[in-house]
Amino acid sequence: MKFSAWMFLVVVGWSSTASAQVMVSPAFDQSVAVDRPSCPDSHPFMLHPQSAPDPLLRHRLWPAPQNRLDHDAMPWVNRALILRQSFAAHTVPDDRQHIQWNDLPLDQYPVAPVRESLGKYQVAMGELDRIENAMKVQYDLALDQLSVHETIGLLLPEYQDMRVLSRLLEARIRIALVEQRYQDAIRSMRIGFRLAQVAAHSTDLLIGRVIGISIAQRMMTVLEVAVQQPGFPNMYWALAALPREQLFEVRDSIEFESTLFTKLLPNHGDLPPQPIGQIAAAEALGKLADDFHGILVGVSADPEDDRRRAAVRISLYVASRAESSRHQLAQDPVFGQYAADLSGSEAVLRTISKRLIRIRDQWLAWQSIPLEIRRRDGGQPSPELVRLQSSSDLVDRVASELLPQFVQANYSQRADQQLARLITLEALRMHVAQSGELPETLSQLEPVPAWNDAVSGQPFGYRRIDPSHAVLTRVPNSGNDPHTETIIHWKVKP
Repeated sequence: MKFSAWMFLVVVGWSSTASAQVMVSPAFDQSVAVDRPSCPDSHPFMLHPQSAPDPLLRHRLWPAPQNRLDHDAMPWVNRALILRQSFAAHTVPDDRQHIQWNDLPLDQYPVAPVRESLGKYQVAMGELDRIENAMKVQYDLALDQLSVHETIGLLLPEYQDMRVLSRLLEARIRIALVEQRYQDAIRSMRIGFRLAQVAAHSTDLLIGRVIGISIAQRMMTVLEVAVQQPGFPNMYWALAALPREQLFEVRDSIEFESTLFTKLLPNHGDLPPQPIGQIAAAEALGKLADDFHGILVGVSADPEDDRRRAAVRISLYVASRAESSRHQLAQDPVFGQYAADLSGSEAVLRTISKRLIRIRDQWLAWQSIPLEIRRRDGGQPSPELVRLQSSSDLVDRVASELLPQFVQANYSQRADQQLARLITLEALRMHVAQSGELPETLSQLEPVPAWNDAVSGQPFGYRRIDPSHAVLTRVPNSGNDPHTETIIHWKVKP
């Protein structure tokens, strides 16, 4: 089974019961991974003018420096997960119901049944509240002791349940908004952003970053609902103070997952400049064959059968690639002098090593190009990386399974775009509170500036229709992203 298919467990987890398990895969299919609320083609925004608070950081979405504690948040998250699961085991599952409730407009929110549902998890949520100021995240899964296919097949049900906790937090926020308990809502959002950071940084795997970003995006989604309520504080400075590098950054995780390539190879791909001999090469290929089989096929209940099948696969590959591998190595300025005399096993081993390292470096290099530049050039990586998806070559198929999809690594800029858009809306609320009308252009905003669209690197599109109506436009952040316009309206008081 393809590991991207296994990752369907993660995807549906955002809208499934907590008993589902999460399996890690760098080839995680992001296309349905993020829990997004349904919305019409044009997204309405009811603007209620609101000046900045005094002092500016009176309302915070991240713990104030003086409140931060050198405590580990993960034990409390795990206790919340266990307690929630223990209560859920004796009741009718309601996670799907929370997903539906959280997508309802606030004026249709069923407060009574939601409150009753949350009551079951009061003890668990009390444990989760304790992470509010706990800034340390330690959760060692000893990934360095796992093989590549063991790493890919690692089950992480706790990450699935972190999503469930975030949904309960969102429900608690929405009840507080309906009841106009705005400070309670802000505190729950702050805990939600802390949970996002814990999910993102409790593992080096990209799936942790993706789940953390998803949770942060849900907090921003419910915050957008909040700032459309009369009297809700202006959150411009609270949003600006969020540590984006802790919530949205994926670079470290991308680099960690790139090590799976070299972890496959003997000596991490650093083969000596002289031949290692037929026996050593055959032994290295045998281990490589087992890992390739585990990545492409999986591990069965019969290890001996797995080894036999892996050996047949690599033997056929060596037989078909030995001569072409010698020819490739003959072009190498350092190793070329040995190429003609190499055994078939060593020739193929060395070309596999070179191939995997080349693919790894290409992927890392292309990820370093900002998304707005990649978009300008069509959004595609190098042609060689594109060809991996359709190649039947054994090494290419393994590499394709190991590489995260390019669009996954764009999660950080999607979240940055959502943050910048929300900050810009708050700047507009501040401007209208001061001037009594929407600005002609975003450059005329006062007293604070708009932020640029993080995906395009340019200002958001903006068109004022009249003093109380405008359209804010962002660039699409994927090929299937039609909801790019925000229709801003505020009711002028007579």
